Amino acid sequence: MGTLSVQYKIRKKPDIRRGLSAACPAVFPVAFPVVFLAACIACAVPARAQEKEPAFLDLSPEQLLGAQVITATKEKEPVAKTPAAVYVITQEDIRRTGVTSLPDALRMAPGVDVAQGTANSWTISIRGFNKGLADQLLVMIDGRTVYNPLFAGTYWELQNLPMEDIDRIEVVRGPGGSLWGANAVNGIINIITKSAQDTQGNLGVARLGTNSDVYGLAQHGGRTKGGGYYRVYAQHLNDGGFDTPSGGKANDAWHDSRAGFRYDKGDALT
Repeated sequence: MGTLSVQYKIRKKPDIRRGLSAACPAVFPVAFPVVFLAACIACAVPARAQEKEPAFLDLSPEQLLGAQVITATKEKEPVAKTPAAVYVITQEDIRRTGVTSLPDALRMAPGVDVAQGTANSWTISIRGFNKGLADQLLVMIDGRTVYNPLFAGTYWELQNLPMEDIDRIEVVRGPGGSLWGANAVNGIINIITKSAQDTQGNLGVARLGTNSDVYGLAQHGGRTKGGGYYRVYAQHLNDGGFDTPSGGKANDAWHDSRAGFRYDKGDALT
């Protein structure tokens, strides 16, 4: 499948700073691929200040092992001193590989089994035991669990975050129930997003592909008078689905329209 991706960015480079966050995605069933895509292109303007990505390929092994992770022990510590098998997928990894979904990004992590049954369903596990309703893996976004209480698993098609807003993905292979509870039987996946302070300015992404694939994202980040930072976004995805071996349609096309926001202020976390 061929894909054409067009992306414009305007972002100021802020100081890295943690703060309280409030994520509120809302999913809407209305499909408007052409109108939304045109709006994304119209609202995006050429970049004035491109934020600099860290050159991980230029770092020494000592610097790479010194990268901080928090998922293994709930405390910040270097990867080299973490008493667990930890793998970190960075934003640079996501950008360089061109992946467009969280399941595709997780294929980069060793020991992670990613299976896609249809165009709109995935099953993901660590160290085997993968099945249609995989329930032995703890999945979190910014430290908050996102599993479904009906079967204690994760609907990956609902975790459709803007890939540009992901800071890193920490993958811990092996049991973690003593720290995180019963879901962390075979491993933990913690998707950590960028703070609102790191995503200031406007961002527009438009992507076109074969088989009726359309994606559009419009995002704005700003600062409040009280010293807080925020970002709001709206995105739409139209996936035409898979084809059968005979050339027909598999009838698994899907659409997703959503909007969300995040607000950070100070060092407190809620």
